[in-house]
Amino acid sequence: MNSYLITAKIPKNIESYFRNFKREAMGRCIQRKWECIIEYLSGRIIIFSDHNPCEWVHQIKNVVSCSRVEIFNMNEYEALVKKIVNMLRGKNCQNFAIRSNKKNVEIKIGENVISNIDIAVDLENADCKITVEKRDDYYLLFV
Repeated sequence: MNSYLITAKIPKNIESYFRNFKREAMGRCIQRKWECIIEYLSGRIIIFSDHNPCEWVHQIKNVVSCSRVEIFNMNEYEALVKKIVNMLRGKNCQNFAIRSNKKNVEIKIGENVISNIDIAVDLENADCKITVEKRDDYYLLFV
């Protein structure tokens, strides 16, 4: 199953919003005969499915965006770096930048990437921008 990060303007009562979101999203999955798993993971709503919910999820109240992500736990850091290196090789980039919600994650991943591939870093005008969000014990790689 693929993972999709749902960004929403979540009201103060997170549990109530998530319960309502999950009920509505599951209803849409069932209508389409899709298998979906919907979880609240480290402050983020994630839909796991073999189908792309981004086509319809924005119709649910307060949803701002939907993005395909790959989830790596802390023990899978090397696999995360390898995935990023392969993404950069596949895109034939001359330079890149790592973007993250945590500056130390940008630096650490960037250093590990350039030790695995001959590529320049360009923080101002990168050919390829890779986004990694650090959430508690997980990395979310936007693909």
